[in-house]
Amino acid sequence: MPASLLVASMLALASGTSRARAAPCDAIMRQADIGEVVAALDRAAAVEPVWGAYTIANHPVVLLSQTADSTGPRCAAIWRYRQPLAMHDVPAPVRLATPLYGMWNGDAVGPKPAAGAEAITRTFSVLPEGLVRALRQAGDARAVILRAPLRLSELGALGKALAAMGVVPANMLTQLAIHEGYHLHVQMPSWLDQRRRYAWPAWDVQPDRPTLVARCYGARDSAGTSVTEELRALLAAWDAVRPGPAATDVEASRSALRRYVALRRARYAARDSVRVPTPAGSLSCEAAETVMELEEGVPQWIAYETAIRAGLMRPADAGRASNDAFYVSTPFQLWIMGRLGAPDELHRLGERLLHLPRTDAPEASIFRAFEALVQASR
Repeated sequence: MPASLLVASMLALASGTSRARAAPCDAIMRQADIGEVVAALDRAAAVEPVWGAYTIANHPVVLLSQTADSTGPRCAAIWRYRQPLAMHDVPAPVRLATPLYGMWNGDAVGPKPAAGAEAITRTFSVLPEGLVRALRQAGDARAVILRAPLRLSELGALGKALAAMGVVPANMLTQLAIHEGYHLHVQMPSWLDQRRRYAWPAWDVQPDRPTLVARCYGARDSAGTSVTEELRALLAAWDAVRPGPAATDVEASRSALRRYVALRRARYAARDSVRVPTPAGSLSCEAAETVMELEEGVPQWIAYETAIRAGLMRPADAGRASNDAFYVSTPFQLWIMGRLGAPDELHRLGERLLHLPRTDAPEASIFRAFEALVQASR
């Protein structure tokens, strides 16, 4: 990929920045690995929305370059689809919520935020005044911030783990921008009662994730149910019908799907008395998992599916294991529904889920929709 030539043709200095001050930023943003991030973002933005109306093409992404010790040059560039990078000096270090990314949300919290939602505002980054002004002048009140360039060798144990997985930094950052952008632009406006562009269920309140994982995904219980066995069946079903050189074996997939549904139902029955706390009360394991498949599983699938359509990853690269099983169960359920269901199955499911009035409605569940498809295909 001729990244340096691509970036050279795309970069433009922000108006009002002196040439002397812009020069270090210009040099930083012309680095090949930042060019690869820009190219990956452009490819993802060219993909049509895969769920609802959300697409990264609608939103800016801030590329932030700053050294870990805060002594080196600092620079930021605003990426927007089909526009040149707009570069800005960064006079002071910017705190990010994670080593890889952060979020800026410039809207005030509304009068009726969801229970417990305001705590998330403590994770938001504070951007320099000039950068905020440039974002607001373009009508933007939110942006995902990506650490760029991202060099795995500078991330310690995390970087070693990512390198061992064969992660391509530019592709991973692009998937993060899509996934975290879904949280920021679709879900958070609903949670924080802010101006919103997209639909999201007003009843959504996140359960306590460590409790859900410990109580609902914990070790094999007295009934012999295990989430690991469930996922093994789900992945076997997907492997039987996924696109590829092997012939599609629909019957083998259906057999594995019936096992998946039966195992998941058995796990819920064995944990029928378990409750997972939320800021608005407690939920059953099934209800808590329903919420997390919507909150985290859907953005994960959107990031995967967009990256696949953009040629940034293959279906075989999708994560097949996680302590938080909803990161695995959601994408593969949706992919299987797309392969075995009606052509517009996922679109109709998305429209239903995004406009439901309450969480206990029978149709407020990806798993229940999946279960219905499996039962109908017997």
